[in-house]
Amino acid sequence: MKMLKASEQDMLYSFFEQVYPLTKGDFKNIVKYIKKKEYEKGELVLNIDQIENKTSFILKEIIHQLVIIDN
Repeated sequence: MKMLKASEQDMLYSFFEQVYPLTKGDFKNIVKYIKKKEYEKGELVLNIDQIENKTSFILKEIIHQLVIIDN
């Protein structure tokens, strides 16, 4: 896992600020726990029947997520 670049941290800070006001100091305390994971085109983020147990932020490109709901 990689650390976020300064430009990526700025993007994430802007997103967080829209949800909850944060000081730069508060954000620096949070961002040290955030790890960057890069995926290749076509690589699966989750497998079928796998349950997400973390939060993901997409900083670049697009991800498609489909949810199947059984009635």
